[in-house]
Amino acid sequence: YCIPNYQVSIQARPTAACSTTESAFMALDGPIKTSRTENKSPYTIFSDSRGNIFGRDLLPGAYTIDSKVFSRDHLQGHLVVQREFQFEAKFCHPLEPVVQK
Repeated sequence: YCIPNYQVSIQARPTAACSTTESAFMALDGPIKTSRTENKSPYTIFSDSRGNIFGRDLLPGAYTIDSKVFSRDHLQGHLVVQREFQFEAKFCHPLEPVVQK
């Protein structure tokens, strides 16, 4: 099953173990490159407005997301957690309609 022309949103959600989170940095590397520092939840890579998280169409290819969570605003204080994730975005085609006779 495929949903064509959809947007992807990427959000860091620190767990209870990261309750000291005050800021986050995320970097997306791949066919589309971007990075973002957030000092307030939700911690998103493509921005948000009053909690509405924005998405973006991704180009096909391999991606890496590097995320770092800090105990103070503006990436200050101590590094609470750092994670790296890899994924692949592929073009997909909608299913052909099923015709019943």
